[in-house]
Amino acid sequence: MNTMQPPDFYQIAQESIGQYLTMQDWGTKLVVFPDADEPGGYGWDFVPSGTVSTTAVAAATCPGIGNLDSSDFTEGFAEYDEETDAYVTTDDYGQSPGRVIGDLAAVILECVRDGDVIRFTDDLEEKLKEDYQNQTTEA
Repeated sequence: MNTMQPPDFYQIAQESIGQYLTMQDWGTKLVVFPDADEPGGYGWDFVPSGTVSTTAVAAATCPGIGNLDSSDFTEGFAEYDEETDAYVTTDDYGQSPGRVIGDLAAVILECVRDGDVIRFTDDLEEKLKEDYQNQTTEA
């Protein structure tokens, strides 16, 4: 019987959400595993699709950046500018409109750092919890 406390999936989701959302390949997995260096602790990492982990206690498949609705990150903040071939802040943003941000990954990472991605963090937390529950039920 496993007597370890379950991982703090919300903390893991908060720490990993930027990488999770900006992974290029759909199917890359975020895996949570017992941390050998910290008894009772957990670590996380990303592994390629199809990788089987015998130590993972939970996993969630990354959506792949190309499968995300970019408006979730750009609305009222940034728009794609063909002249600069990059996303730039909009006039609606109010703080330095026209500032070049970069590609969609840079927009997403800026939203993670400065904006509100709570819905995505909550969704990731729920996916990890669900997978953890499924694995502990099967054990």
